[in-house]
Amino acid sequence: MNGFLKLPREVTNIYFWMSSPFDRVRAWLDLLMLASFRRRTVKFGKTEITVEPGELAYPIGTLAKRWQRSRCFVYSLLREFVKMGLIKVNSGTCTTVIRITDWEKYQYVPEKPRQGKDAKMRRVFRHPQEETDSLKNGLFSQGIFLPAGASDEGRDRFLIRSKAKKSVTTEEYINYKKKYASAEASSLASFLFSELRKNNPYFEQPDMEKWGLQIGSMIVDDRISSDVLSRLIGFSQRSQGWSRLIVSPYKLKVHFHKILLDMNAEEKKNNKLVPTSWRPLS
Repeated sequence: MNGFLKLPREVTNIYFWMSSPFDRVRAWLDLLMLASFRRRTVKFGKTEITVEPGELAYPIGTLAKRWQRSRCFVYSLLREFVKMGLIKVNSGTCTTVIRITDWEKYQYVPEKPRQGKDAKMRRVFRHPQEETDSLKNGLFSQGIFLPAGASDEGRDRFLIRSKAKKSVTTEEYINYKKKYASAEASSLASFLFSELRKNNPYFEQPDMEKWGLQIGSMIVDDRISSDVLSRLIGFSQRSQGWSRLIVSPYKLKVHFHKILLDMNAEEKKNNKLVPTSWRPLS
């Protein structure tokens, strides 16, 4: 039997899910539901355990209580799942880490839409100083930038072309690249992508050229240093709240000030700068 069945985790909140002792099938489904979908840290007293996607950290006693079974039943069932090649188990002093084998098999990864010849033309992105105008014209959600210092006539051309869903001219895009493209911006774009992949190994490969230009506009026009950007990227991807929201340079730009306030608060609390693994190009 092939294909996928969409089974939301909310199904475990239905009253009959926990209404009776678990059998093998429900226990297996429960493990799939409990497995983390991203990299995160779980605390057990003073001990911190990093859980990767496809893993769950639960004491045997907790699973026994949840499944309404004895600890012996849980031990026996986990050993059976291990023999079947469904899971791998690593028991510790405070908890048991269970890894779902072939976790990616159970994930839905949407296929990339096919792009025709027209899609090969890169679209430029909205200039940060034009945020208000772009919002009014409904372009903010489309990620369209206007060139810095563009005349009213030039802006009108961009708006008309955008509303008609046509690509900008090659000359306009080349001029845009000359201003914003840089090795440093590209390096930061790659750093953001690598941090996103740590939280979600199945994060789809973006248009790195587009990301580099977006970050370049933040460096050139907003005058945000690469060091601050790298610390913001690292902080946002370690934050449980921000990591779900910051999935592109565009999102980083939109929420820049809020993330900066949160990062400054943490730096003040710890009396040191937020660490980053990114290093400037020599």
